[in-house]
Amino acid sequence: MELRTLMNEQRQAVVLYREGRLDEALAVLRGRSPSMNYRIAERIVNWLADPQPQLRDPKKQLVQPWNARLVGALAALQMELALRVVSERAAIEEYRAHARTARLLFDAAAKAGGDSVAAQPKWILAIGSTAHAAGQLWWAAEILNDGCQEFSKEVDLLVACGAVQETIAALPAHILLSGGRQQTDPEAARFGVDTRQQAVAARNRRLGAARRLLEQALRIEPAHVEARLRLAHVLSLLGDDRRALPLLEPMLQAADPPDRRRDFLARLMLGTIRVRHGARPDAVRLFEECIELVPSAQSGYVALANALHTSGKVIEAANVTQRMVNAPLQPPDPWANYAYGQYWIAEPLLESLRMEARK
Repeated sequence: MELRTLMNEQRQAVVLYREGRLDEALAVLRGRSPSMNYRIAERIVNWLADPQPQLRDPKKQLVQPWNARLVGALAALQMELALRVVSERAAIEEYRAHARTARLLFDAAAKAGGDSVAAQPKWILAIGSTAHAAGQLWWAAEILNDGCQEFSKEVDLLVACGAVQETIAALPAHILLSGGRQQTDPEAARFGVDTRQQAVAARNRRLGAARRLLEQALRIEPAHVEARLRLAHVLSLLGDDRRALPLLEPMLQAADPPDRRRDFLARLMLGTIRVRHGARPDAVRLFEECIELVPSAQSGYVALANALHTSGKVIEAANVTQRMVNAPLQPPDPWANYAYGQYWIAEPLLESLRMEARK
């Protein structure tokens, strides 16, 4: 089939996509290999850069015209295909092939006067955050790491990449060492000293990577709340409470706008550090404030009961556990969802990107 026919085919896919017929649009792209889609994208980019020679050729006039907005929409459709590949857990190389084609198209649309230049990092953030929230941690790490290498000044990408490294570091040792691959040996989780040491080293490497990414984000945007919370937690896990404290303590002051998740997590993390350093009365106060902020959060009750129990206040600790049993079920515990990254941003971000592509 001639390339001009394939270019028209992809233009029709864009029309379907902008009409909200996503599955039909994706079926058009999936009818061609990733390498063929890239070749078609190159021809579309060439047409967009200089359509006049092609318009003078009667045969090439059969190509339906492209403009910056249509090319940007085709780039978005390529990222939709990348998202679908991730949800189907195909090979990471296939995701990268679609992302590479999208990058070519986004860049061409921006050069032609479109506003697509900032779209791809947002797509990467949305896809990586979706994978993280779904527990596809190794996928998320690869996707977000690729994104951070391409867009090293994008704060939200840096934070998301740091968050997934932080989450991976908390995995059980046998999963951490497997790199996400299925263990074939059922005895693999029974460790000797060497394997435990390897797991500690792997955990510290992940935490070190998270620290560097979050520090980089804060150099660009020092007040970024999620970066401050996560860096404080990472530093605490690395044994550097001294550097974690100044990240958390300012969050105890009243701040606008109100942020219950921030206020809860800052107190929970700071209280945990206080317990570790023997300041249990301060920790008890902080954990009580956690419960006041989110009465349904079990993590606040557990932390408070532990602080009281280790202070010798056994009866008070038992009373706290009874309060937990009688606590409401909603809203969700911020700490219980902490390991899922910024799970709340993915769907709204995807929806806004789709709306922009359909304009």
